[in-house]
Amino acid sequence: MAGTRFTLLTGTVAVVASTGKTMWQVLAPTNQMVRVERLRIFGLGSNSADVPVQFDLLEQSTGGTMTALAVQAAIPCLRPLDSLSTLTLQTTGSVNSTAEGTAGNVKYTFNVHPQSQVDFVFPIDRPFFIKQATRLALRVPGPGQNGNFNFLVEFEE
Repeated sequence: MAGTRFTLLTGTVAVVASTGKTMWQVLAPTNQMVRVERLRIFGLGSNSADVPVQFDLLEQSTGGTMTALAVQAAIPCLRPLDSLSTLTLQTTGSVNSTAEGTAGNVKYTFNVHPQSQVDFVFPIDRPFFIKQATRLALRVPGPGQNGNFNFLVEFEE
């Protein structure tokens, strides 16, 4: 790991009650792991009677069809003193599936009310890594509540 921190910030992604849907997906580079630091889910609902939406953080073995989304470099954790301080991120991101990838093992499950938000920081003493060349995704498993959400994920490559 080069110590470069980056974020994946989506625009609004709609959850449709009748189908499962991948909200976002990150593909780690083939030659290194990526550490997940924080996951934020922002509900944009307006009805307090809505039921919570279930989100599964999981691995996917295929990518499905999604819109590419650029990851954004944050302030590096390590700052080389020479001119080689600009590192190119190798992790790629995508958002808002139109055809689902193949779901794998569910790592975490979150239930989020459409009017609330979740800010989950992975503990320093129990880091969560994406293995090399592995896809990590946040997915609504299927039939549930309608709603609109924004997502912010912080990583270190």
